[in-house]
Amino acid sequence: MNKPLADPAGLATALAELPGALREAAALSMPVADLRSLALVSRRILCSGLGSSSAHARLLAAQLMSAGVAAYACPLGGEAPGPGDTVVVFSQGLSASVRRVIGALSPEVGIVLVTSVDPDDPESGSPNRRDWLAAAEDNGLCRVPMMGAMEYGSLVRITGPVTGYLTALRLANALGASFSIPLDEILAEVVACLDPKREGPGGEIFDQELSLLGTGIHDACLGNLALKVQEGLLQPAPPILSVDEVAHGPFQEAYPRPRQWVVFTQPTSGQELEGLRRLREMIPTYQSVCEVHSGLDFPCSIFSHEVLWTRAVLAHRKVRGVSTDTWPGQGEDGPLYDWGETAAPPAPRQLGLPGLDRWASPEVARRLADHPTTIILPLGSTEQHGAHLPLGTDTRIAEALGERLCRRLPGSFCLPTVPFGIASEHLSFAGTISIGEENFIRFLADILSSLAVHAPAEIMIFSAHGGNEAFLVRNRERLEGAAAPARLLLASIPEQVSQRLVSLADQSGISESEAGWHAGELETSMMLELDAASVRTDQMAPGHLDLVPPAEKLFYPNLADRVPSGVVGDPRRAAGIRAESYLSGWVEELLKFYRSRASVHHTKGTKNA
Repeated sequence: MNKPLADPAGLATALAELPGALREAAALSMPVADLRSLALVSRRILCSGLGSSSAHARLLAAQLMSAGVAAYACPLGGEAPGPGDTVVVFSQGLSASVRRVIGALSPEVGIVLVTSVDPDDPESGSPNRRDWLAAAEDNGLCRVPMMGAMEYGSLVRITGPVTGYLTALRLANALGASFSIPLDEILAEVVACLDPKREGPGGEIFDQELSLLGTGIHDACLGNLALKVQEGLLQPAPPILSVDEVAHGPFQEAYPRPRQWVVFTQPTSGQELEGLRRLREMIPTYQSVCEVHSGLDFPCSIFSHEVLWTRAVLAHRKVRGVSTDTWPGQGEDGPLYDWGETAAPPAPRQLGLPGLDRWASPEVARRLADHPTTIILPLGSTEQHGAHLPLGTDTRIAEALGERLCRRLPGSFCLPTVPFGIASEHLSFAGTISIGEENFIRFLADILSSLAVHAPAEIMIFSAHGGNEAFLVRNRERLEGAAAPARLLLASIPEQVSQRLVSLADQSGISESEAGWHAGELETSMMLELDAASVRTDQMAPGHLDLVPPAEKLFYPNLADRVPSGVVGDPRRAAGIRAESYLSGWVEELLKFYRSRASVHHTKGTKNA
């Protein structure tokens, strides 16, 4: 299918060859492991595309949302993705606009590009596009191949739109949906729709004003059909509505004039059939309803509708004598169309891998063999946090920090957070669990030595529970020995973290005594964002506010002797809106430590070389 379509016969041939193109599209390789890793670390999946590709983005978003994935369809460049987001962009020909938008994305944003351009196929696009894509892949962009590489000779495209729907369904499954794609049924339906005997809309409907109506969720995925009228016939793109919307303005606006209501149907529920019956009943005699029916349910119904509609558009192009290879304004759209032609590829991605426990063993083996890998081990605790916070507060915060740190460190895995630690200072409070130092060191050493067997580049330990810090420092050498030959990074930086968090609290008007050392505003604000249901807001009360360093004198040997409430700080002004600032600040301190240690290591390596 990689041939220009700059003639009417080429368009008709591409339409006839769609079943074969769909088979090829189904056989294209899909980078499932990379997509799975992006899905697991993604906060949101934002789906975009230009032109006919925007319909694929909407279909993908609809499939992911139906599976409970936080996915949204949005205009290209219309949403500001943030750290932890993944952007999926459909661009059959890898337009300059797409390259410009992708090139400007933050290194903390994941990128999936669905395109027919292949860096290794000289027939799939210009050298400039292929070179840009090769550099983008080197920097961590995930490319998903699609069909329709050389559909550049005509405004209207045939292969890309139809095969793109199949690619969108396959991609949705790789990103977390679970939809059994009935390929044989889709192929049979497409073949049936290509049969001239199959009833479909005639070209004469385009001689009237049009409105395109969908049933159910399908109305969100008719965008390319409206665009096909605009690009294929050079007529205004008709509006897209649901059947229910007709009575709320469109009917009244269209009432004085002839109007063709084109309804794209599928095997529907009784309610939708009733809506169609009522539509026919209400329109005046000088208007009409044309039903374009698919034998498949959504989302597969879009294949039938695309083919039947394309048949009608191509037939009317022939009647009207619309040129295939020339069109009004040709060559004058450069100021916008070429915007981004010299755009640089995106910067290297700073996305870590998801939790180690979510991967299968062979996948981990491949990752460790192919890439330098940092494994992150967060330490939490199960201990009292006053009357308003749960015992697992430190563990939940450690998990959140580990997830965010993993996103920021290329090629990193995060281990499940250890939920117990050394917390003897809290044992007077019910529910606290404390592990003896020798048992804890043996436990951590066993984890490190198990990891070291498979030779990760380095292992980084950090703790969200202050009681673990002195223990880690005292046992550094034993832990380093257990981790060898992997390099151990022991991020014991309580003073730096404390100073950073207190400074951030101060910027919001929270005093250091309110922010607190334990269960104060800082930890409470983070928990209000991470697990609001576990925070007993009616139990919030000020605790010990006289924060005189060192903290050890207050906490040890038994905090309850000096602070019966167990709270050091004042949680009453806590707010979840400040949580991300605190978590991000904490992660920045961990990254600062990581980079300083990496710099020392690389410098030493250079000197020894």
